[in-house]
Amino acid sequence: MKREHHNWNDWDIFHESNNMKTDIVEKDGNFIMKVEIPGFEKDEIKVELVNDYLYIKANKKKQEQKTDTHGTMIHQERSNHCSRRYYVGEGYDEDDFKAHFENGMLTIIFPDKRTEDQEKPREIQID
Repeated sequence: MKREHHNWNDWDIFHESNNMKTDIVEKDGNFIMKVEIPGFEKDEIKVELVNDYLYIKANKKKQEQKTDTHGTMIHQERSNHCSRRYYVGEGYDEDDFKAHFENGMLTIIFPDKRTEDQEKPREIQID
C-alpha cells in the first residue's frame, strides 16, 4: 500500500503553544492589554465581556479535499482553538473596551475603574 506524504507546514500553529501570552500595563488612567494570538485572522477571534470577566477566544478551521494518484478522494479537516479569560472587575460594559488586531497581536484598551478603597491592601488574619 502506497501512502501519500502530506505537507502540513501551513499548520505549524497547531504544534505551537497557544497560551495567549499577555502583557497588561496601566497608562494614563487606562489598562492596555496586549495578547499574542499568532496564526489567527481577525475574523477568527472573539472578545466577550461576561460577569466581570473578559473572554478571548480564537478558532481556526481548515478543510481540504483532493484526489490522490489512485483516484481516491482525501478529505482533510483541521481545527485549532484557544481561549483565555481575564478578571477585569465590576462596573464595565462593552462600550468601555476598544480592541484592535494586527500581525498576531490583539490590543485591548479599557479604563481603570478601581477605587482607592480597592487599591489599598486589606490584611487577612491567619488563625
